[in-house]
Amino acid sequence: SGPTPPRLSLDPGEAPGAVLDCRTPQGLHLSRSAGVAAIMATPVLSGDVGALGPNSSATALLRLPRGTWDLSLEYTSAESLKLAAAGGRWELAANTARPGPYFYFGTVYSDGKKPLQVQIYETHPSRFTAPLDTASISNLAATRNPDTRTLVPLARACGRYVDWYRLDRG
Repeated sequence: SGPTPPRLSLDPGEAPGAVLDCRTPQGLHLSRSAGVAAIMATPVLSGDVGALGPNSSATALLRLPRGTWDLSLEYTSAESLKLAAAGGRWELAANTARPGPYFYFGTVYSDGKKPLQVQIYETHPSRFTAPLDTASISNLAATRNPDTRTLVPLARACGRYVDWYRLDRG
């Protein structure tokens, strides 16, 4: 209970985290700061999928090693999105906020032999929906399941993939 301390990111751009490079002045300074980092296995990213108009679809490919993976999407859309991959079907609610967070939508198993195809559909729910409404699909990410995230002191995060970090107050 109580206030949640702020979490910070390494500002990786399109990725949901980044490797803490302690060879840079900024990374070295951060590694010498008091605080913790949530480290995890590096996610697999599809890259920018693009824009979808009403009643259109796109396919994102992920080359995943063998194992179980959680899928999440970074997007904005005035309408809900439908997704399908590896026999599963999901729906993500409309998101009109700024791009940034990744929204979990499902878990899949990869045999590691062929790329995973993820179909993304933008629907046109009614005749009152504007024909120019587009969904912007920034990135599709796959992270290992079970979640490998662990908290370590910032000094031990060098060279590791950092989801987020928190500086100690004081």
